[in-house]
Amino acid sequence: MTGQQLRNSILQEAIQGRLVPNVLQPGEKTGAELLQDILAGRQKKENEEKGIKAKRLTLSSIEEEPWTLPEGWCWCRILDLCELSDAQKVSGEYVNLDAAFLRGKNSGTVLKSGRFIRSGSRIILVDGENSGEVFIAPCDGYLGSTFKELSIYLNNTAPYLLLYLQFNKDLFRNNKKGAAIPHLNKDIFRNLEIPLPPLSIQRKIVEKIEVLFPLVDRFDKASIELNTLFEQLPDKLRKSILQEAIHGNLVPNDKPDGEVTAPELLQQILKKRQGRENKEKGKKAKKLTLSTIEEEPWELPDGWCWCLLEEIVHPECPISYGIVQPGENVPGGIPVIRPVDMANPVVELKRLKRVSPDISNSYKRTVLRGGELLICVRGTTGLLSMASSELVGSNVTRGIVPLFFPDVIDKDYIRFALSAPMIQKVISDLTKGAALKQINIEDLRKLPIPLPPLSIQHRIVKKIEEVFAAIDRL
Repeated sequence: MTGQQLRNSILQEAIQGRLVPNVLQPGEKTGAELLQDILAGRQKKENEEKGIKAKRLTLSSIEEEPWTLPEGWCWCRILDLCELSDAQKVSGEYVNLDAAFLRGKNSGTVLKSGRFIRSGSRIILVDGENSGEVFIAPCDGYLGSTFKELSIYLNNTAPYLLLYLQFNKDLFRNNKKGAAIPHLNKDIFRNLEIPLPPLSIQRKIVEKIEVLFPLVDRFDKASIELNTLFEQLPDKLRKSILQEAIHGNLVPNDKPDGEVTAPELLQQILKKRQGRENKEKGKKAKKLTLSTIEEEPWELPDGWCWCLLEEIVHPECPISYGIVQPGENVPGGIPVIRPVDMANPVVELKRLKRVSPDISNSYKRTVLRGGELLICVRGTTGLLSMASSELVGSNVTRGIVPLFFPDVIDKDYIRFALSAPMIQKVISDLTKGAALKQINIEDLRKLPIPLPPLSIQHRIVKKIEEVFAAIDRL
């Protein structure tokens, strides 16, 4: 139940006579007698103003009462208790009591003439989206053009009447007249049926609601905070799981006997990188070494090590930029992945732009083999997607970098590691530019990655997938 639903429920109990004890004071007038007093006062004023032309006033009739009321209560219509008036026009400098001023959005505009009302007068919005909303004038001033004065015949009934109008605010808002400028439906307003209790019961109802509504406000605030927490909880849980994973705290770190450690994995990849270097450059090939990370971001478990992203990609697929200018779409050409195509976890072939084979052939290093992890380096930097098998032979633009890994690296582990908040924070810190945010490819190559042995990589991936599936079920 929302806060508004709870308020409506309380108001419903109040107008049905169930919120407070229905005990009348000795000699107190019933609701019906109050109505007769109000009618007598209205008739007296009518006679004084119009003399022999005064018409005989009567109370409205209600053929079918909505529900049975407690003893001493009676049914009437809003028009029996109040009227909408324009107020008297006068001259003099006073603030314009428009909606913006009454809501505290400006300091008010001073006018030299208008429909004057006194501080404390009740005014009702009759034009606009929130027609039916009632305000109390905070000072002397002129009625805004979208307002009428709400003149209540018997002032003692005002607090109860205003509560009832609040209870029916949705009725007024949902039944406005007019399209371009909606207006309060005055027929619905005036003829709205209202249960009228004796004055002492009215006071008790108002007092009780003044106690309850602040509690409802607190409930509403707590409910909103709780709903927000529930909305954010799955994402927070996932991020927490990823953090634990890259710190080595998610699964046991006991690798099988004889399995190589992460540093040994790096040496195997380095050896293959060196072989590729020698094959391509012959005598001019330089001797490759692993980088030294002087200050490790955090301490890793035994068998793990820190490495750079460029040190764990496949030796045949070094980290490279894609196509700089894809040009016009070429029907039947080579599909090319852009940052805009990274909205989904898996890139869809049917949505891709296509380029000529000549352009794609100029960027052979970024032609996809299938199974690459794609990372966005322009726009929403750090965004990740997987390249499906149907994308084999496709290419990427300069805003996307494909990461292809050898068999000794679990690409799903790297995907989860790159998604972890602390790694994403590093990526964010490396992002430069204002109009076009991007990561320099050299910075991407030097991105530090916590690397466990292969069996533990597999174990982490399996556990994350299990936990994420459980979170999704929640």
